[in-house]
Amino acid sequence: NETSGRYLLGDVIDPSRPTALNPPRGGIDDPTAKIRPFKVHRATQIYDVENRYLLVPKTVGAGGYWAEFDWDRAVRLGSEATGLPYSGSFGFAETEMYWPLSHMVQPGDKSLQCRACHGEAGRMDWRRLGYPGDPIDWGARTTSNAGSRSAGGSQ
Repeated sequence: NETSGRYLLGDVIDPSRPTALNPPRGGIDDPTAKIRPFKVHRATQIYDVENRYLLVPKTVGAGGYWAEFDWDRAVRLGSEATGLPYSGSFGFAETEMYWPLSHMVQPGDKSLQCRACHGEAGRMDWRRLGYPGDPIDWGARTTSNAGSRSAGGSQ
């Protein structure tokens, strides 16, 4: 629906699962939502094991990670700069960032047509996306009228 959540410095994480730093919002029951392509950047980032939040290490210059390759020193310096307390115990947790592909979209004359996603040969796995089937066949965005067919379908 063209909005997203965001991770804020100091937000508590669950290191047993990936932390989405800017998750897109919307869903099948949101009439303003549309299916949009995203590039998902997956990474492993340093976090404070006791406080359970992501840390900001100093990366360059004296004491920076890429200068001395010392994570503990880098996060101590980063914590001084950000004001976020560091317990002295760090680990690494998986994170995900979602980026729109608008800078990689083809010109209009090369864009996909409706049937590229909809129909028998369409590229979308509608059931995996939470739909009861191709919306062009059942003509709605909610599961309450799954199986019903709109006049002419939806484009």
